[in-house]
Amino acid sequence: MNLSFALVMLLIPLSAFPQATYVSNALGMKIREIEPGQAEEHEYVLRIIEGDLKTTKLLLKENREEKRWETRYIEGSIATETVYTAGLLAEERTYQEGKIVAELYYENEVLIERREYTYEDGVLRTVAAFDQNNMEIYQDIYERSATGRLRSIRREAQGEEDLSTFTYATGRLVGEWHATDDEGILFRYHGGEKVSVETWEGLKLVLSEEIKTHQGKKEVVVNDVSLGIKTTQFLDDRERIQIERTETDADLVEHIRFGYEQEMLVEKTRITRNAREEWDYEYDDEGKLIREVLTRNTRLVKIIVHIDDDTYYEEIYRNERPSLRVHFSDGIKISEEYLQQKENAP
Repeated sequence: MNLSFALVMLLIPLSAFPQATYVSNALGMKIREIEPGQAEEHEYVLRIIEGDLKTTKLLLKENREEKRWETRYIEGSIATETVYTAGLLAEERTYQEGKIVAELYYENEVLIERREYTYEDGVLRTVAAFDQNNMEIYQDIYERSATGRLRSIRREAQGEEDLSTFTYATGRLVGEWHATDDEGILFRYHGGEKVSVETWEGLKLVLSEEIKTHQGKKEVVVNDVSLGIKTTQFLDDRERIQIERTETDADLVEHIRFGYEQEMLVEKTRITRNAREEWDYEYDDEGKLIREVLTRNTRLVKIIVHIDDDTYYEEIYRNERPSLRVHFSDGIKISEEYLQQKENAP
């Protein structure tokens, strides 16, 4: 058992409070409940210990503490929430009457930002952020209509001013406009669903996105006006991309088709004017990606082997023989070796 988790257990007697253990992921989500003795069989495990005045959620990765949330209550209402990452204090929140009034953010347990929330008649009015020297970074001001609907959020920061406005019709949000001094983003909604996004630079439209829904499936069209390129995505009812087409007014740039099995991407085919590329993806029993294989015009080009979350190597093939192996860690190339030279050496 991990030492940090063992210390938590010493402070909280096992028989004192209800507990539960779940298979989880890097976000700390509850996927399915398991017996405590099965924890070592899974990469991410979430343990929850509930008490009358405190609830602790402990996320373990390979049996080591990854993240911990401690929530305290007063008379049944949340009072504070503290978040630790890898055992170090990362965030603190304070609540009054169920509403957040302060947030603190840390790096290596050193305070880097503080946020203060103010309310009028129980409704959020301002959020002010300060740095470690107590200098104001920005202030968000919330404007509401007489009926309490949010009309705009204005951000004031270091002499600049950002503006967000919200448009409603028959009680529903139909539009949002978020603007800075030189750029604006416009969202449109219909029936509670986003149907378009436009990005403007001054008075010039530079990017547009249109979302259409047909029998629960979506078609997303992104038009890069500045480059003259249009990308169309066809999504299934789980919002996974099935087909993606990129084209200009004169030519098809690429056509990509995706294939899935048991919620995981297992194949991808990319067709351009000059080539047909096929990717195959392999997973272990835990659903973790372990191998990617790329062929181009039916010839083997590359194999990627994943060692863990941050480490992998690529094998580059020439004439369908391994030629070069490149090792990566945290996305950075750390070494390479020439395989054919090794094979041909005396």
